[in-house]
Amino acid sequence: MLAINHATLATASALGLSLYFERPFFLPLLLFVIFAGVFPDIDHPGSELGRYFRPVGKFLPHRGITHSLVGVGLFAGLIYFLLGQNIYFTYFLIVAAFFGNYLLEKILQRYIGSIDEITRNIISEKQVNFILHIFSMAINFVLVGLLFLVWNQNLRFEIAVLLIIGYIAHLIGDWVTIEGIPIFFPFKKKLGLKLFRTGSGVETFLGFCLVGLNSYLLYKYAQHFDIASIDYWTRYMVASE
Repeated sequence: MLAINHATLATASALGLSLYFERPFFLPLLLFVIFAGVFPDIDHPGSELGRYFRPVGKFLPHRGITHSLVGVGLFAGLIYFLLGQNIYFTYFLIVAAFFGNYLLEKILQRYIGSIDEITRNIISEKQVNFILHIFSMAINFVLVGLLFLVWNQNLRFEIAVLLIIGYIAHLIGDWVTIEGIPIFFPFKKKLGLKLFRTGSGVETFLGFCLVGLNSYLLYKYAQHFDIASIDYWTRYMVASE
């Protein structure tokens, strides 16, 4: 599955699970979901994340341990332990999120190159890039605010859970492709539903469906948890229970 679809599948999973279990989370933390949603492909030198960490791809084969239950367990255990026990690791994650935000902007820019054809000049590629840049700056502003809230254990717990959701969503996304994943690593046999090939027209259609699903879930989330209220945005400014 392509990076953009991994990202949208991860955010849809987080929003959907939040609504299902009646557990709101701090909406800007979706950035961590997106990061975890593309993280397993760090083992691929040509992936959106892997191109910045090429040495990793030389030691780890693509769709190997990072795409397995072992990888999920190691990732979840490490994240949960570090976020729960070490506040400085949370600072590191938030600082790393600035890079993640930059990466997200680059990913989105690659998919709006033909915006003039899609909108028939109603809005230009330059205008879309400007809006995207403003959105990216707003996320950075929120991340700066998070640096002052990491002392709150509830916030750190939410970050841990969302990272794990994003990681698992990535595996599900690759599991449904023809290529499959070695879910029971170290056994190398790749399993999956084999519904479509990565980058195919079927995935493109699925990608548009995921964008629509995210829009719907975001609307339902905003309505259900009343994100327009001050209480929603200030609940981490009190001591953890």
